[in-house]
Amino acid sequence: MARKAKSLRVPNYCLHKPSGQAYVCLSGRFFYLGKYKLRPDGKPDCPRYHELIAEWIAGRTTPVAEAAPDASPDAPAARELTVEEVVARFWEHAKGYYKLADGSQSSETESFRQALRPLRRLFGGTPAKDFGPKRFKAVRDEMVRMGWCRTNVNRQAARVRQVFKWATEEELVPGVVLHALKAVRGLRPHTDNVKESAPVKPVTEHAVDAVRPLVSRQVAALIDLQLHTGMRPGEAVIMRAADLADLDKKVWLYRPPRHKTAHHGKAREILIGPKAQEVLRPFFTTNPKAYLFSPRDADAEAGVKGGNPGDRYTVASYRRAIARACDEAFPLTPDLAHMARRARQWRAAYAKVNGKRLPLKKCPPRILKMWEAVNDFLAANRWHPHQLRHTFATAIRATHGLEVAQILLGHADTKTTLQYAEQDTRRAMEVMREVG
Repeated sequence: MARKAKSLRVPNYCLHKPSGQAYVCLSGRFFYLGKYKLRPDGKPDCPRYHELIAEWIAGRTTPVAEAAPDASPDAPAARELTVEEVVARFWEHAKGYYKLADGSQSSETESFRQALRPLRRLFGGTPAKDFGPKRFKAVRDEMVRMGWCRTNVNRQAARVRQVFKWATEEELVPGVVLHALKAVRGLRPHTDNVKESAPVKPVTEHAVDAVRPLVSRQVAALIDLQLHTGMRPGEAVIMRAADLADLDKKVWLYRPPRHKTAHHGKAREILIGPKAQEVLRPFFTTNPKAYLFSPRDADAEAGVKGGNPGDRYTVASYRRAIARACDEAFPLTPDLAHMARRARQWRAAYAKVNGKRLPLKKCPPRILKMWEAVNDFLAANRWHPHQLRHTFATAIRATHGLEVAQILLGHADTKTTLQYAEQDTRRAMEVMREVG
């Protein structure tokens, strides 16, 4: 009697719980398939799984193994890492590496978080070894579609490349991947369909004088402190008496506990002259570790109940305070105010009917034109705290030269200082009147 043939058992679509990845075991070899997903009927939602099963059933040569036959799913070398997994491992590294002296996270971690979102969205399930220049350019194109300006796209693309540089160093991906990514050049200025960022200009004295009476005593002091020292907004808002030291009778030294280049091991020392000292003195208290500029104190002085509970300003809250004051000092014209009101009403009506707000870039041309007119006015009449640093740099360069400006701004290279300090053409004009 003929022996009954055994029915073929199709290998299961399995979940690797520690990583959330799907995998299938074929002839003792594990193949990882990206994120584990099921269709509504409970069947695998993974074309790659069905592809592998079809090849296995047909008796074709199975693809290159992602692990040795005796490897388990938990073994580090059991499979090829996906882009998502490389990003996850890099993120654990970044949280430990990009730390400030006080143990808090550097802003660089948030920059990496933003840069890696389009990478994960587009190619999270792609094997890391297959991430080449074309996919890298696709990620960069996605950044452009997200509305990022060219300089930001180039910076964020460099951070994506940095992830693969780290992965190469850790032997998680072949070195050929990083070598190929280095061949991709940054976007050149005025590339078609790529937004250019407006250069940061110094803020005028008229604009500062118009805003100063409309902000709290604390915000006004922050403005004056930046004008007298050129420090960054993030360095000004965290100032404490404990961080100040006397150099001599007229100059103090401020060492901010957190600053932009702290994770590179660089020290930041800011000189505080007599004018800036006069700004600071009214805010000294008996607690040297208390922040000098407190929004809680500002609300108490203004009689605001249930206001900001924070013990210090953030860069964002400081910037918002100035923006509100600018809107009050330079209100919209009646025509522009009417346009803004109509555009808001149209978007609110659309959201009520469709259940979601329509992005500005997808609004009808007439609505978009109204928003652009309003935004152009706001851009021309609003300024932000970082412009005060540019104002200081321009003034110091005009009176004391580029090298002094470089030292006071804390730049390692004069090329960086040139981006902050605009050239004073008046002196050149005076020279030309004499020699030209």
